[in-house]
Amino acid sequence: MISPDNYYCKASAEDVLERIVIFIEETTKLPHISVAEVVDHHHFADLYEPHINRRRQMLEVTQMLQDDGWRRSRRRGLSYQPDGTYVNSITTRWFPPTETE
Repeated sequence: MISPDNYYCKASAEDVLERIVIFIEETTKLPHISVAEVVDHHHFADLYEPHINRRRQMLEVTQMLQDDGWRRSRRRGLSYQPDGTYVNSITTRWFPPTETE
């Protein structure tokens, strides 16, 4: 478990989660998201310095989602790609606390 005091993220967890919800509503239009979609999309590129590796970013975003009560489910589903397309894959999908699967 990573303590919020040890995050390398330049934004607060609340800001990141708010941006994720907006991204879901306005960009992906899916009721769920994967951590890789957050880390890899240019919409979130300003959250970390370039020297922070992808794995660390994924660990921190995962911790933020867990701490806020998001639920996860491993399933086959669509994943939004940075080029605006969707790919069918098996991933862990994260659902906001108010959403149902």
